[in-house]
Amino acid sequence: MAVIDIEFFPVIVTARPLTDSTGYAYQQPPAGTDPAELRLVAARDVRPGDWYLGDCEQPTSARSGVFWGVHTHATFETAPATDRAGESLALDGESFVWRPDELVMVIPAARLPAASGRALAV
Repeated sequence: MAVIDIEFFPVIVTARPLTDSTGYAYQQPPAGTDPAELRLVAARDVRPGDWYLGDCEQPTSARSGVFWGVHTHATFETAPATDRAGESLALDGESFVWRPDELVMVIPAARLPAASGRALAV
């Protein structure tokens, strides 16, 4: 993964329910995942099996960004794919909504406690 300069602001990690308000099961990182393994990377550097933790990047001048927020409903194991033009990525393998240089928060698969990087069944 490429190294980029960032300014760190504390992240509060809280427990989340196993299902949403309609009963749909949220994906959960493997039991024992350390939230301190969270990394901020360019979307192009996300690898299969990393866990995406939701993000929002607010562009500012000179291609710098203010990175803020975590959407807990967006947690999932990644399966990155690039569109034919190479202009957008689908971190979930289906939704081509990320720019290659967009910042995203992930826990790398290599940092997960389970060898396979697969989520535990709910």
